Amino acid sequence: MKFYYIYVLHNLLKKFIYIGYSEDLKQRIITYNKGENISTKPYIPLLPTIIIFLYIKIYKIALNK
Repeated sequence: MKFYYIYVLHNLLKKFIYIGYSEDLKQRIITYNKGENISTKPYIPLLPTIIIFLYIKIYKIALNK
């Protein structure tokens, strides 16, 4: 069974919120804050606000949560 994180990242000064999912949340946040993701690069630094931990059997379930 895989473990997925559903998260909300924000930059309040730039009024930006980003929702995503990942198997490796720590690495994902590092990637965003290095500017390696084109869609979030203009909004760094991004901070996590809400993190939901889910055990799921099928990858598609993570996409629908």
